[in-house]
Amino acid sequence: GHYGRGLTHTRPMTARLVVATLAVLLIACVASVNAQGKCTSLAQGDQITINLDLTPLTGAAKAARFKPTVDAYAALQVTGSSAFMSTGRSNGGTATSKVQVALSCSDLTPAPSVSIVFSNSSIYAKVMTVVINLDKGNINGISMNPTCNSGNNFCLLEHSAQCIGNSDVNPGFNCADTYSGTDTTCDQGCSVVIWVEYTGTDRNGRVM
Repeated sequence: GHYGRGLTHTRPMTARLVVATLAVLLIACVASVNAQGKCTSLAQGDQITINLDLTPLTGAAKAARFKPTVDAYAALQVTGSSAFMSTGRSNGGTATSKVQVALSCSDLTPAPSVSIVFSNSSIYAKVMTVVINLDKGNINGISMNPTCNSGNNFCLLEHSAQCIGNSDVNPGFNCADTYSGTDTTCDQGCSVVIWVEYTGTDRNGRVM
């Protein structure tokens, strides 16, 4: 895939929203846009397939596909997202671009998915986390884990940060930072980064 790059390393959570230094896997997108993955009878260490669909206010959507490992804390990164963000600037601060995080399943219909607001005309979500729930190895849901409080006005990671979201898209908001100019000045080119974590049990009864 032309968006991602893969490596295993230890890295802090980005920029000022530093909570801890974590060992994570930064997953590269894969070239095929057709292959589907398993969503049932999964065990720790199996791979799943996740699609990220980026929807700007205008113009064509962008997509990337990833293959993270079940129960391995991972970051899915779409680099060079600044051009995608810039499409949201002309319509004011209330207009938003979105990322849909969807499981790609050959054995489950409909495949679970969740949409998250990524940016508006002045701020973007620096930390987006999704939680995949399994019941005896069968994926039964995916949800966003918000980084702002239930009132959607207070960042839990950095009190001075703003919050971004849209209750019509997803209940819950995420901590956000500002960006400016045609050439964005935010970290890593304003990359879309989705952190993935797991709850529940695998097919062998292991707790995630």
